[in-house]
Amino acid sequence: MLTENYSSDSEESEVNYMLPWDEIENLHELHVGFKILRNGNYIAPITQQLEDGIEVLDSGCGINASWALEMAKSFPNSNFFGVDVSDFDVAKLEIPTNARLSKGDICKSISALDNTFDFVFQRLLIATFTNDQWNSNLKELYRVTKPGGFIELLEHNPEPFNAGPLFTKLSKQLNAVLESADYLPNISTELNGRLQQVGFTNCVTVPQVYPINHGENGAFYWNASRGAYRGMATSFVKLFPALWEEEQVQEMFLDAVGKEAAEKRSYFKFYTTYAQKPY
Repeated sequence: MLTENYSSDSEESEVNYMLPWDEIENLHELHVGFKILRNGNYIAPITQQLEDGIEVLDSGCGINASWALEMAKSFPNSNFFGVDVSDFDVAKLEIPTNARLSKGDICKSISALDNTFDFVFQRLLIATFTNDQWNSNLKELYRVTKPGGFIELLEHNPEPFNAGPLFTKLSKQLNAVLESADYLPNISTELNGRLQQVGFTNCVTVPQVYPINHGENGAFYWNASRGAYRGMATSFVKLFPALWEEEQVQEMFLDAVGKEAAEKRSYFKFYTTYAQKPY
């Protein structure tokens, strides 16, 4: 069980997060966007248990731990534990008494005993894990989940729908960047099968549409997505320097993509997969 308000695993992590760890504002924008998109912070049928009081893990919680800290305030009877490879600046965070943060490698060894958590939550690691790391991570999450407990994973398909030529170009560049780092662009639609392979049952996948720069909240979603592209600029520039080396050219390109997305009514699909560990 994690017991420290902030603790650090001294073992060196092999996780290479493509987005800068200090993108606090954009990470929180993404958190707010997903809460709006999904009409809440989770989909798994776990509300009554959260109200009664359970142990919850936010795996890969991010440097600002937005999900874990907000959930801790919403469900004061439950305990929330956030684990991430990054260093937390706890002086800048409002940490409720029922929340704990810990630095650790969620691929290798989460500092928790077997069968510790009633609910495990993890999201947005498409630009973080290789195939082997995904396999190791899901086995580790299975280990720390209690029998009968739930796991919920949220990832997105980086290929936009109703895309014009500019958005298609950006999508192909992103896929090339992900594949160059041995990441898995299609992980969002693979998670159901992967969870079953490690032993979870009752797997349910819920796709949701994420409008880009049109309709209700579309501008907000585009700004959050645009911030993520900007955050990965150092990775883009290695393969596509003409578009990403100069900030002015980069911004003009993203402006054009956003305008095109609004005209074409482009959208992404995000996939939430939740499952249960057998009793």
